[in-house]
Amino acid sequence: MRQLRSAGIEVFHIPFATIADVFRKKGLEIDYPERSTATQKAKLNRALERASEPTLDELSSTLAKAIRKEYKHFESRLYAAVTEKPVRVRIVTLYGEETTYFSVAEALQALETHEVGSEQSRNTPRGYEVFLEYPTGSRVDGRFQDKAELIQFLKQVGA
Repeated sequence: MRQLRSAGIEVFHIPFATIADVFRKKGLEIDYPERSTATQKAKLNRALERASEPTLDELSSTLAKAIRKEYKHFESRLYAAVTEKPVRVRIVTLYGEETTYFSVAEALQALETHEVGSEQSRNTPRGYEVFLEYPTGSRVDGRFQDKAELIQFLKQVGA
């Protein structure tokens, strides 16, 4: 979970102990030792299967109350992520043809002898790269073939 959060992925986690405690308060045991036998586990499952609809509704309500604070925090973070606007937009217009080299030495040789791309293609944009930065530190990078695609994307982001 820590790894997901460090990558900027918001996680809503309900600890198993919280869930087990809610069930336990209603007389239902869902936590059993790892070494429990299949018979012991089956007995707990049958008790859960026999729980009445009102008991299940109470469980749901009690669990919702037990996690309300964490849920509200998650909900506000999710809302902020969906509604926040970029604070910085960088656009790079790409000119020239892309050249691929199969070694650093080959690339250096071409650069040092000025044989990179054709002069004619440097006057016409070949695409656009956009870099959006958000207040939370999140980034979105994109590459577009033409200006119309870039404009459409920016209108969606800015809406």
